[in-house]
Amino acid sequence: MNHAALPGSRARHRSRASQQTPTTPGPPCAPTTGPISVSMSGWVVSTLLRRSMTTRRSLASPPATASQSNGAAASVRDALFGRVVTYSPKVFLPLTNLCRNHCDYCSFRRSPGYPGEWTMTPAEIEEQLVRARELGCAEALFCLGDKPEKAFSAYRRTLASLGQASTVEYLHWAGAMALSHGLLPHTNAGLLTDADMTRLREVNVSLGLMLECSSPRLCEPGMPHHRAPDKRPDRRLAMIDAAGRLRIPFTTGILV
Repeated sequence: MNHAALPGSRARHRSRASQQTPTTPGPPCAPTTGPISVSMSGWVVSTLLRRSMTTRRSLASPPATASQSNGAAASVRDALFGRVVTYSPKVFLPLTNLCRNHCDYCSFRRSPGYPGEWTMTPAEIEEQLVRARELGCAEALFCLGDKPEKAFSAYRRTLASLGQASTVEYLHWAGAMALSHGLLPHTNAGLLTDADMTRLREVNVSLGLMLECSSPRLCEPGMPHHRAPDKRPDRRLAMIDAAGRLRIPFTTGILV
């Protein structure tokens, strides 16, 4: 499962230029509850790395009171990000919750036949896009489990019944449909090849992949990513590097 896609509050920090671009005001289109994930663009990651030592020094001596602690945390936040918070009203479109990974903490993923498993139909996608536009959304966030067709023959049959050769082609259709309704598509589809990203770039304003963490220790036996082959940090970092090489607008982040 690509956890940028988990239902939950998400703060996304894009490039400085996009932070200055106003979005159409409107009500939140997909209020949800659950784990919080923080997505960061490249400039934020580099800023964090540059200032990490300053941050550690700022927090090295814990203040005596809660008020002082809050003040110290606020000063670190302001130094890293400033005081401006931007958001894009979006509709959350979980194309499918089928996923070949088994992350120990995940409550999103399902296998075929399990209670609560779904794959959205084209009619359901279009219905949500129409409603999102009516509610004032500006963005369509497509997300799903990692590589379900590699694990489940039932899902491959579902794709064929929908006239789609692959998940990427289904996402391409969905992105084009979102654009036709005046929404800006952003896709988090887990690990993708260069060819997949190039194809999806045609109908997306940006793509994304949660790094989650950079520790291979979490993939060892008994750890939460042991049964999740797509969560190997080196594979995820390689895709992030590839997106930069392909000059694809991209968001990443860690789980908090």
